[in-house]
Amino acid sequence: MLNKDGFQSPSKTELAQALSISDKEAGDLLKLLTQEGALVRINDAMYIAKEQYDRMIDLLRGFYTKKPEMTVSEFRDLLGTTRKYALPLLEYLDSNKITLRIGDIRKFVLK
Repeated sequence: MLNKDGFQSPSKTELAQALSISDKEAGDLLKLLTQEGALVRINDAMYIAKEQYDRMIDLLRGFYTKKPEMTVSEFRDLLGTTRKYALPLLEYLDSNKITLRIGDIRKFVLK
C-alpha cells in the first residue's frame, strides 16, 4: 500500500483502517518494517517505502545537477504530489541534512 501511491502514502490511521487493524498494531507493523529497512519513517503519521525514498533522492540529485536551489513548489512538482505531502518530506530531508533550508529555498547537501 505504501509503495502503490508513490509519495502520497496513506497515514498510519488510514493504513490501520484499510487493513482492519488497530492503530497500535499498525504502528507496530510500521515500526518493524522501518527497522527491517523496507520503510522510511518521515514523521509519526507518515512513512514511505524504501523504493520511493531512493527514487526521491535520485530525483533530487537530477534536479540539483541542473539548478543550485529548489523551492517548495518545484519539489512538489518534481515528486508529482501535493503540498500536504511535500512539506513533511522536505522537513525530513532538512532534519537529516540531505537538504538545507535557507529562507524559502532548499540547497542539496547530500553528497
